[in-house]
Amino acid sequence: HQQPQKALSWFDSALLREPGMPSARLNRAAALRQLGRHHEALTCLREFLRGSPTSSEARLLLAAILRDLGRYTEAIETYKELLAREPQRPDVLLYVGNTQYLMGDPEAALQTYEEVLRHSPQFAEAHLSRSLIWLANGDLRRGFQEYAYRWQCAESQVRGQYLKFWDGTIVDDVVFLRAEQGLGDSLQFVRFASLVRARCASVVLEAPLALHHLLRTCPGVDAVIDVGITKYTQYKIQIPLLDLPRVFATELTSIPASIPYLQPSSERQHLWQEKLRGFPRPWIGLHGSCSQTSPTQGLRRIPREVFEALTHHVTATFISLEKAAP
Repeated sequence: HQQPQKALSWFDSALLREPGMPSARLNRAAALRQLGRHHEALTCLREFLRGSPTSSEARLLLAAILRDLGRYTEAIETYKELLAREPQRPDVLLYVGNTQYLMGDPEAALQTYEEVLRHSPQFAEAHLSRSLIWLANGDLRRGFQEYAYRWQCAESQVRGQYLKFWDGTIVDDVVFLRAEQGLGDSLQFVRFASLVRARCASVVLEAPLALHHLLRTCPGVDAVIDVGITKYTQYKIQIPLLDLPRVFATELTSIPASIPYLQPSSERQHLWQEKLRGFPRPWIGLHGSCSQTSPTQGLRRIPREVFEALTHHVTATFISLEKAAP
């Protein structure tokens, strides 16, 4: 968040010195979008487009801002206008599919991704987008197989890339499990650790420090270490947690379901029992947002009004699980 703010200040200064500098105006719009100031970004960008109406970069940014604002039909129209001038742009067609998905039309999005892949069979981002639809539809085997394309996307990077990826075979060695995404993903996918442990000598899990007290209780996990504290030289084989369903060819009927597979300490249980004493059961935890630094944070937040509506129809104690940012 700090870098876009610095960039915005720089572009503002540049435009004060030279009001007609088009590159500064375009980049200012991009910085405003990164800061979540979408309406200002839209105004700034339209000023730029008056002088450069055919700029592909500006048209892409315009569509992205419209999409951020939930103006999906306008975003798709903008993408299609660009495709009419530059038909050989699989990335733009991909954005059309992504916007169709956001509109709540996964079937149209899937057809668009298929069209992208007919012209560009190795386009990793299209494979990844298609995988998310298959996963949402419960087609886990195809979905997780395709989800492995995320490692070929430009923004993805596997830590310790020189380590061999585990393929599920029996090995007389340590398998190094990697937490790769959010806290919720780590909690969900660590359930596969016991299956891994049955095929190796030991399982070491790398995960965020905040989860260690829970993850240490998971069957199959021999040790938990913090992210980034080791150079990985003592390990030979790794597997990111979200690749485990692919390795085990998981389907809806074969998801590991030994519950509970995580156990909070008796001290923590006692603490919360005392805090909640006197509140009627059931106790229901609510969490309506992802990390504040996530690029999709705005799309993944559940409005407070949704939860408030729920409380009118259910007799229970609702507890916010969200923590304020430090």
